[in-house]
Order: sequence, then C-alpha cells, then structure tokens
Amino acid sequence: PVIVSALLLGLFVAKIYIRYQTPMYEVSTGVLLKDESQSVDNLVKKVALGKNASFIDDEMEVIQGLQVMRGAAVRLNAQVQIEKKGRVRTIIDPIQSAPFQLILLRPDTVLSSKLAYSFENGELVVEGKKIPYDRTVNLGGNYVIIRKKNNQTDAKVYGDTNNVTVAVKETKKESVYSLIFRSLEDATLSVANSLSFTHDKKLSIIKITANAVNIEY
Repeated sequence: PVIVSALLLGLFVAKIYIRYQTPMYEVSTGVLLKDESQSVDNLVKKVALGKNASFIDDEMEVIQGLQVMRGAAVRLNAQVQIEKKGRVRTIIDPIQSAPFQLILLRPDTVLSSKLAYSFENGELVVEGKKIPYDRTVNLGGNYVIIRKKNNQTDAKVYGDTNNVTVAVKETKKESVYSLIFRSLEDATLSVANSLSFTHDKKLSIIKITANAVNIEY
C-alpha cells in the first residue's frame, strides 16, 4: 500500500507540474557566410588552414549587434505583450497570440504601461473604453492602430494623433488580461537574450538558436 500510494502521489504531482509548467519552443538555423572579395579556392584554403576565424568573428559581432537586435524587436512587435492572470500563475505571451492586431506608430518612443483589457464578441475594451478598429488611438501614452485579425486592407489613420477620442463603454467586470507596453531598449534586450549564436571556426557557418514561450513568436 505504501508503494502504491507513493506511485499515485508521484503521478499526481507530475501531472500538476506539467499542467502549470510554461512550455518552451526552440528553433535553430544555420547561416552560411561568404566573403565576396575572395575566390572559392582561397576560402577553401583558409578553412583548411584554420585561418577563417577572424572573418567569422567579425560577422558574429555584426549579427549580434545592437542595430540588428533592435530591428528584430521592432519587426517582432516585441514591445507589446499580453499578461493573463491565472488561478496559480500569470502567463506572459507575445502580442501575436492576441485575437487582434496591434500596430505601434512610434516604436522608438513607447512609454511603459500596463492596461487591463477584455475582448468579447469582436469588441476590444481597454480600461473601460471601447477601442475602434483602423483608427489612431492613444493607449497609455502610445499611439497605436488596432486591426481585426486576417484583415487584408490597409489601416487608415484619422485626424491628429494629439487629439484622439474614443467612445467610452463602462465595464465593471474585472479583466484577467492586460496589455503591457515596454520600451524599445527592454524589448531589444529580451530578444537578444532569447537568441544564442555558435560557430565552428573552421567553417563559415553560424548557428542561430531562438527560444520562445509562444510558437507564433
């Protein structure tokens, strides 16, 4: 009975652990580098003699540089995240997992903020305000455009961004979702930490590995 009880307890604990463990996704790729100023024969000789290290190191510095990481953060829209409050833990997901699309109009000057929101029947309500689609709105000091998913038409910007008005819809229901805005510097650091770079000094190949909590990210 003791062994059976211990086995059942172990299975129960394992199930709870797996249930609330944050899944991690990993993808990797290789980048083949070629120095256009050199012929193929010279490259082969360099690799054979192990003299290709300096060229690879220089390219590694460029790829891991601030400008590349900042561009990746902007392209991934990493400055906006979604927070979901659960009974046991809080989950942070990228904005790509949201049922709507959010476009930052001024990514270089994003102000850090956290705004509660709800999304029901195709309507987005942020901090008690109903947010219209395809219009410039101010969320926490950040000018954005909200679009429906799978909407192929271009978003239209209306009016002056310094005078934005939206319809107000009061709601007393406590939201478990929040929009988190963070600065470009914070997003850039987060993207850089999710990437790892390795290379073989004898080969002109850099391996890039990315880790994320959301498969769409």
